[in-house]
Amino acid sequence: MTVLRLSHPEPRYTGLAADSKPTPDSPGATFFETDTGATYLYTGVSVGWVQQSAGVPLLATFTIAENGDASNAVLAAVYAQYRTVSIIADDTALTGTVAVEAYQLASKSIGSDASWSTVQSPPGTDVVVAAQKCIVLLASNFLALRMKSGSAELNADKVFYLYGNWS
Repeated sequence: MTVLRLSHPEPRYTGLAADSKPTPDSPGATFFETDTGATYLYTGVSVGWVQQSAGVPLLATFTIAENGDASNAVLAAVYAQYRTVSIIADDTALTGTVAVEAYQLASKSIGSDASWSTVQSPPGTDVVVAAQKCIVLLASNFLALRMKSGSAELNADKVFYLYGNWS
């Protein structure tokens, strides 16, 4: 995976644990490992990167296939034990607006588009995930979650990471 710089002036980077961490110009930068959930702080050349958090567990991934508009479903059994979940969009560009959808009807088999509804928080506001951003949701009474794009995602599969949070 390529290491991505997300912001200015205090740089935030994301990448995999196996990636080489960059050497920022000054202390204060952070590095988030998308596969482990660990966060590091850059303290300067003499010390380098210092781990700030042990991370949160990566529970699952959602993948919207190239030219598709809906990801795989992740069942509540995967995340129900956590108070909140974080969903991270690691891609630099998304073709459409990607919303979080929930399946709440126990009487139908998971998969029918008519049984999915967009998660809203606060009520009336769709929960969407932008490129290289993270959203946090209460791990509510959803039977399953998935990602749904407003249009077919182009150029490559789009992957979203689901992490469990105790707080």
